[in-house]
Amino acid sequence: MSGIVIIPSYNEEANLARVIAALRSCLRDDQLLFIDDGSSDGTARVLQQHEVNWLRQPVNLGYRNTMITGMQWALAHHADYVAFFDADGQHHTEDLLRLIASYDTGEYDVILGSRFQKHHPAMTARGIGTRLFAMIASYYAGVKVTDPTCGLKLIGRRWIRAACELPSEDLHAEFIVGMARQGARITELPIEVSPRTEGTSMYHLGKAILYPARTLLCVAAGYLVKTGPSEK
Repeated sequence: MSGIVIIPSYNEEANLARVIAALRSCLRDDQLLFIDDGSSDGTARVLQQHEVNWLRQPVNLGYRNTMITGMQWALAHHADYVAFFDADGQHHTEDLLRLIASYDTGEYDVILGSRFQKHHPAMTARGIGTRLFAMIASYYAGVKVTDPTCGLKLIGRRWIRAACELPSEDLHAEFIVGMARQGARITELPIEVSPRTEGTSMYHLGKAILYPARTLLCVAAGYLVKTGPSEK
Protein backbone atom coordinates (compact mmCIF):
# COMPACT_ATOMS: atom_id res chain seq x y z
CA MET A 1 0.00 0.00 0.00
CA SER A 2 1.10 3.59 -0.60
CA GLY A 3 0.20 6.15 2.04
CA ILE A 4 1.18 9.66 3.03
CA VAL A 5 2.88 10.62 6.28
CA ILE A 6 1.93 14.19 7.19
CA ILE A 7 4.30 16.19 9.37
CA PRO A 8 2.68 19.41 10.67
CA SER A 9 5.49 21.87 11.32
CA TYR A 10 5.22 25.12 13.26
CA ASN A 11 8.42 26.90 14.31
CA GLU A 12 10.42 23.65 14.25
CA GLU A 13 13.53 24.97 12.49
CA ALA A 14 15.86 23.42 15.08
CA ASN A 15 14.33 19.92 14.88
CA LEU A 16 13.43 19.42 11.24
CA ALA A 17 16.79 18.30 9.81
CA ARG A 18 17.01 15.22 12.04
CA VAL A 19 13.28 14.44 11.59
CA ILE A 20 13.71 14.59 7.82
CA ALA A 21 16.79 12.33 7.99
CA ALA A 22 15.00 9.80 10.21
CA LEU A 23 11.94 9.61 7.95
CA ARG A 24 14.02 9.40 4.78
CA SER A 25 15.89 6.44 6.25
CA CYS A 26 12.76 4.29 6.05
CA LEU A 27 10.30 5.97 3.65
CA ARG A 28 10.41 7.45 0.16
CA ASP A 29 10.13 11.19 -0.38
CA ASP A 30 6.80 10.75 -2.16
CA GLN A 31 5.41 9.22 1.05
CA LEU A 32 6.18 12.35 3.07
CA LEU A 33 4.39 15.70 3.22
CA PHE A 34 5.62 18.47 5.50
CA ILE A 35 3.25 21.37 6.11
CA ASP A 36 4.63 24.65 7.41
CA ASP A 37 1.81 26.23 9.37
CA GLY A 38 2.83 29.86 8.85
CA SER A 39 6.01 29.59 10.94
CA SER A 40 7.84 32.76 11.95
CA ASP A 41 11.27 31.08 12.19
CA GLY A 42 13.35 29.31 9.53
CA THR A 43 11.08 26.28 9.12
CA ALA A 44 10.32 27.08 5.47
CA ARG A 45 14.01 27.59 4.72
CA VAL A 46 14.96 24.20 6.19
CA LEU A 47 12.23 22.42 4.24
CA GLN A 48 13.30 24.12 1.03
CA GLN A 49 16.98 23.32 1.61
CA HIS A 50 16.24 19.62 2.12
CA GLU A 51 14.04 19.49 -0.99
CA VAL A 52 11.20 17.59 0.66
CA ASN A 53 7.56 17.63 -0.41
CA TRP A 54 6.04 20.49 1.50
CA LEU A 55 3.23 23.01 1.59
CA ARG A 56 3.18 26.38 3.31
CA GLN A 57 0.10 27.94 4.87
CA PRO A 58 0.32 31.74 4.55
CA VAL A 59 -0.66 32.28 8.19
CA ASN A 60 -0.73 30.13 11.33
CA LEU A 61 -4.03 28.22 11.01
CA GLY A 62 -3.46 25.80 13.90
CA TYR A 63 -2.85 22.09 14.27
CA ARG A 64 -6.33 20.87 13.27
CA ASN A 65 -6.47 22.93 10.09
CA THR A 66 -2.96 21.85 9.18
CA MET A 67 -3.98 18.20 9.52
CA ILE A 68 -7.06 18.78 7.39
CA THR A 69 -4.92 20.44 4.71
CA GLY A 70 -2.75 17.32 4.70
CA MET A 71 -5.69 14.94 4.56
CA GLN A 72 -7.26 16.81 1.66
CA TRP A 73 -3.94 16.69 -0.19
CA ALA A 74 -3.70 12.94 0.48
CA LEU A 75 -7.22 12.36 -0.84
CA ALA A 76 -6.44 14.31 -4.00
CA HIS A 77 -3.35 12.14 -4.50
CA HIS A 78 -5.22 8.86 -3.88
CA ALA A 79 -3.26 7.84 -0.79
CA ASP A 80 -4.22 4.52 0.81
CA TYR A 81 -3.88 6.05 4.27
CA VAL A 82 -2.61 9.10 6.09
CA ALA A 83 -0.35 8.94 9.12
CA PHE A 84 0.69 11.86 11.32
CA PHE A 85 4.20 12.30 12.71
CA ASP A 86 5.33 15.20 14.91
CA ALA A 87 8.05 17.56 13.69
CA ASP A 88 9.56 18.07 17.14
CA GLY A 89 11.73 14.95 17.10
CA GLN A 90 9.81 13.10 19.82
CA HIS A 91 8.32 10.33 17.68
CA HIS A 92 10.31 7.28 16.58
CA THR A 93 10.16 5.97 13.01
CA GLU A 94 10.05 2.34 14.17
CA ASP A 95 6.74 3.10 15.90
CA LEU A 96 5.40 4.74 12.74
CA LEU A 97 6.32 1.65 10.73
CA ARG A 98 4.50 -0.55 13.27
CA LEU A 99 1.33 1.51 12.80
CA ILE A 100 1.64 1.13 9.03
CA ALA A 101 2.22 -2.62 9.32
CA SER A 102 -0.86 -2.92 11.55
CA TYR A 103 -2.96 -1.11 8.95
CA ASP A 104 -1.65 -3.37 6.20
CA THR A 105 -3.24 -6.37 7.94
CA GLY A 106 -6.69 -4.94 7.13
CA GLU A 107 -7.96 -5.39 10.70
CA TYR A 108 -8.21 -1.71 11.64
CA ASP A 109 -9.28 1.59 10.11
CA VAL A 110 -7.74 3.95 12.68
CA ILE A 111 -4.55 3.14 14.58
CA LEU A 112 -3.43 5.29 17.50
CA GLY A 113 -0.05 5.48 19.17
CA SER A 114 -0.10 5.33 22.96
CA ARG A 115 2.61 6.52 25.33
CA PHE A 116 0.68 5.19 28.30
CA GLN A 117 -0.18 1.55 27.67
CA LYS A 118 2.78 0.52 29.81
CA HIS A 119 2.62 3.27 32.43
CA HIS A 120 0.25 6.06 33.48
CA PRO A 121 0.88 9.74 32.69
CA ALA A 122 2.49 11.81 35.43
CA MET A 123 0.18 13.38 37.99
CA THR A 124 0.60 16.87 36.57
CA ALA A 125 -2.25 19.05 35.36
CA ARG A 126 -1.64 17.86 31.81
CA GLY A 127 -1.32 14.23 32.92
CA ILE A 128 -4.57 14.38 34.87
CA GLY A 129 -6.26 15.90 31.83
CA THR A 130 -4.95 13.08 29.65
CA ARG A 131 -6.36 10.49 32.06
CA LEU A 132 -9.72 12.26 32.14
CA PHE A 133 -10.03 12.45 28.37
CA ALA A 134 -8.88 8.83 28.06
CA MET A 135 -11.79 7.82 30.30
CA ILE A 136 -14.24 9.95 28.33
CA ALA A 137 -13.01 8.71 24.95
CA SER A 138 -13.04 5.07 26.11
CA TYR A 139 -16.60 5.35 27.42
CA TYR A 140 -18.15 7.06 24.41
CA ALA A 141 -16.07 5.29 21.77
CA GLY A 142 -16.58 1.85 23.27
CA VAL A 143 -12.88 1.01 22.84
CA LYS A 144 -10.07 1.15 25.38
CA VAL A 145 -8.04 4.35 24.95
CA THR A 146 -5.07 5.27 27.12
CA ASP A 147 -3.53 8.21 25.25
CA PRO A 148 -6.11 10.33 23.38
CA THR A 149 -3.72 13.26 22.83
CA CYS A 150 -0.95 11.32 21.07
CA GLY A 151 0.03 12.93 17.76
CA LEU A 152 1.17 9.67 16.14
CA LYS A 153 -1.83 8.11 14.43
CA LEU A 154 -2.99 6.60 11.14
CA ILE A 155 -6.31 6.83 9.28
CA GLY A 156 -7.35 4.52 6.45
CA ARG A 157 -8.43 6.10 3.17
CA ARG A 158 -12.15 5.33 3.51
CA TRP A 159 -12.24 7.34 6.75
CA ILE A 160 -10.14 10.37 5.82
CA ARG A 161 -13.05 12.42 4.53
CA ALA A 162 -15.11 11.65 7.63
CA ALA A 163 -12.16 12.75 9.80
CA CYS A 164 -12.03 16.07 7.94
CA GLU A 165 -15.76 16.66 8.52
CA LEU A 166 -15.95 15.78 12.21
CA PRO A 167 -16.35 18.57 14.77
CA SER A 168 -12.86 18.71 16.27
CA GLU A 169 -10.44 20.74 18.36
CA ASP A 170 -7.16 18.92 17.64
CA LEU A 171 -8.27 15.49 16.35
CA HIS A 172 -7.65 13.85 19.72
CA ALA A 173 -10.36 12.53 22.12
CA GLU A 174 -13.17 14.00 20.07
CA PHE A 175 -11.72 12.45 16.90
CA ILE A 176 -11.61 9.00 18.53
CA VAL A 177 -15.23 9.24 19.68
CA GLY A 178 -16.40 10.54 16.31
CA MET A 179 -14.58 7.86 14.33
CA ALA A 180 -15.89 5.10 16.58
CA ARG A 181 -19.45 6.43 16.23
CA GLN A 182 -19.08 6.27 12.44
CA GLY A 183 -18.14 2.61 12.71
CA ALA A 184 -14.37 2.78 12.28
CA ARG A 185 -12.37 -0.09 13.79
CA ILE A 186 -9.91 1.50 16.20
CA THR A 187 -6.90 0.16 18.07
CA GLU A 188 -3.94 1.50 20.04
CA LEU A 189 -0.30 0.42 19.84
CA PRO A 190 2.29 1.24 22.50
CA ILE A 191 4.98 3.71 21.45
CA GLU A 192 7.96 5.44 23.01
CA VAL A 193 8.75 9.16 22.78
CA SER A 194 11.92 11.15 23.27
CA PRO A 195 11.92 14.42 25.22
CA ARG A 196 11.77 17.62 23.21
CA THR A 197 15.26 19.15 23.06
CA GLU A 198 14.61 22.24 20.94
CA GLY A 199 11.71 24.63 20.34
CA THR A 200 8.50 25.20 22.25
CA SER A 201 5.37 23.08 22.54
CA MET A 202 2.21 24.39 20.90
CA TYR A 203 0.31 23.75 24.17
CA HIS A 204 0.74 27.14 25.82
CA LEU A 205 -1.19 28.39 28.87
CA GLY A 206 -4.01 29.99 26.91
CA LYS A 207 -4.62 26.81 24.95
CA ALA A 208 -4.49 24.71 28.12
CA ILE A 209 -7.30 26.80 29.61
CA LEU A 210 -9.60 26.69 26.58
CA TYR A 211 -8.75 23.20 25.30
CA PRO A 212 -10.80 21.09 27.76
CA ALA A 213 -14.05 23.00 27.22
CA ARG A 214 -13.70 23.04 23.44
CA THR A 215 -12.79 19.37 23.34
CA LEU A 216 -15.79 18.38 25.47
CA LEU A 217 -18.10 20.26 23.11
CA CYS A 218 -16.53 18.47 20.14
CA VAL A 219 -16.83 15.10 21.89
CA ALA A 220 -20.55 15.71 22.35
CA ALA A 221 -20.94 16.83 18.73
CA GLY A 222 -18.89 13.91 17.43
CA TYR A 223 -21.06 11.50 19.38
CA LEU A 224 -24.16 12.85 17.64
CA VAL A 225 -22.90 13.59 14.11
CA LYS A 226 -23.18 10.83 11.52
CA THR A 227 -21.06 10.95 8.38
CA GLY A 228 -19.60 7.51 7.72
CA PRO A 229 -16.83 6.26 5.44
CA SER A 230 -16.31 7.39 1.87
CA GLU A 231 -15.44 5.21 -1.11
CA LYS A 232 -13.61 1.92 -0.71
